[in-house]
Amino acid sequence: METKDLLTLESKIYQEYEKDGAVEFLMGMGLFFASGVLESRGSPAFAGLIPIFIIMFKKAWKKYITYPRLGYARFSESRMLRRKREKHTILLVAAACVAFIFLSALAASGTFSSEVQGAFKPYARMVMGGIIALIIIAVAAVRRITHLYYVGAFALACFVLGHFLGFSPGIALLLTSFVLLIIGIIRLIRFVRANPKLEDGGVHDVNA
Repeated sequence: METKDLLTLESKIYQEYEKDGAVEFLMGMGLFFASGVLESRGSPAFAGLIPIFIIMFKKAWKKYITYPRLGYARFSESRMLRRKREKHTILLVAAACVAFIFLSALAASGTFSSEVQGAFKPYARMVMGGIIALIIIAVAAVRRITHLYYVGAFALACFVLGHFLGFSPGIALLLTSFVLLIIGIIRLIRFVRANPKLEDGGVHDVNA
């Protein structure tokens, strides 16, 4: 019974670290940059740099916003292994997204032959919408952030509307990024208000 209670407590503490708005804001920022690549028809290579910027920004976010308020918690080995699997899953799905955005940017720049572009273009919005929605839903499932399921549905709806109304995938990405950025900012404000900075800034062991 004590072990079960400890695991429940650990899970609750772990979830507190997901309430800082970082996931939503950083996903929104990544999609914002991706929409810029597609809309401006800029260098496709820039799409590959987006994850690097996001990782660097996430480390800074945790260092200067999250940890000074919640401290550095040592979780159990099983929790840390699960967290590693979660990170690997998200990275794999994000890599698929970046690869597709890269290919889309190449197609938009006229790199492919007219036959390939002709076969790709009619379904580009629908395929990209499905991939983006799956990424957001995967993050929602892995991180247990319920409202991201709705954002995933919103993203898919934007791409479907774009397919029928004729606006570009970049616009659909931009709309989705705005929603994520707004949610991230709101959660950040709530997090900062609810968690003043710790005076000791120490390390907390949830298994102690």
